[in-house]
Amino acid sequence: MAIVALAQNERLKKIYESLNLTVQIGRICYPPGINRLREVIGEHEAIVSAIASGDVEAAIRHMTSHKHSVRDEILAALDGSKPLE
Repeated sequence: MAIVALAQNERLKKIYESLNLTVQIGRICYPPGINRLREVIGEHEAIVSAIASGDVEAAIRHMTSHKHSVRDEILAALDGSKPLE
């Protein structure tokens, strides 16, 4: 939320808040295993590191990659093709 707050964009804040509720529900219904948690921490660290160093392209690349990995994991769990670890 801190990154979204720094953007000072009310529309982005509302989108994030709405998405955050969905993410929290997903975490309750489909809790990740320890291996996935380690991957997510690494993904988040890469995003924060890119932002801290001012590398906009890397931040976008890492955020997009993270977003896609989460989406793919949730969709696979929902259709039963891959249980969450």
